[in-house]
Amino acid sequence: VSGATQGQSEVFSIITSEDSQPPDSSFWMTNSGRIGLGTNSVDEKLHIQTSSANCRIRLETGDGYDVGILGYQASTQKLGLIYDDSEDVVTFSYGATTNNHFVIDATGSIGLGTKAPAVGLTIYNGGDLVANRQNLTLQTSQNTASLGIAFRNSGGAYTWNIYRADAGSNNASLRIAGGTYNDTIEDLTDYVTFLHTGEVGI
Repeated sequence: VSGATQGQSEVFSIITSEDSQPPDSSFWMTNSGRIGLGTNSVDEKLHIQTSSANCRIRLETGDGYDVGILGYQASTQKLGLIYDDSEDVVTFSYGATTNNHFVIDATGSIGLGTKAPAVGLTIYNGGDLVANRQNLTLQTSQNTASLGIAFRNSGGAYTWNIYRADAGSNNASLRIAGGTYNDTIEDLTDYVTFLHTGEVGI
């Protein structure tokens, strides 16, 4: 354990052996209250650095309790990343942790606005029409590019594609394409086309 002056910063460090020098395997505290683990170039309130191993943070509690990270701004909660023991889900939320903005359960299913997603992806409208949480929006930066939802089988081949096309002049059509054992999505055949005028072609 030592106190030292490094440049203009008074520092306090704990090192692992008599021959070690900070920042080797050390706890490093600057005069501004920043803490470094394994580094003396402390850029944040807590800076953890290693060059020879994985860098992880472990939070652990007993069975039956929640565990996670909360972020506050001026005493108001803005961020929550929590394992909810009672629901057996991981939640990521803006604001209070009860918002359930993004949820992953033990099966890997994802819920937006719900802690009880069905298998796959569930978007739940809890009555907040302003937030439009019941919508799934796909947006592209290039109107000439297609945009949609593609389906692949267990072997990785494309079988169906529901996509928007011909949006260059705001006259986008919606198409349903299909086929079997297609290596690329472009190999699918357009079966149904819905024009922006409401006309349908098969």
